[in-house]
Amino acid sequence: MPLFLAIIPVISPGPVTVEFFNEVFVVVIASLVIQGWFISFAAKVLKVKE
Repeated sequence: MPLFLAIIPVISPGPVTVEFFNEVFVVVIASLVIQGWFISFAAKVLKVKE
């Protein structure tokens, strides 16, 4: 799924460079990692996770 989200700007119209693709890919991966850590933390705080 992250790869698909990173490819969306590439298939959109307009000038796209490899650097732009790399930046979008890193932002997507970072977003997923941050969300994953936050969900785990929130589950512990809310005592949903043991």
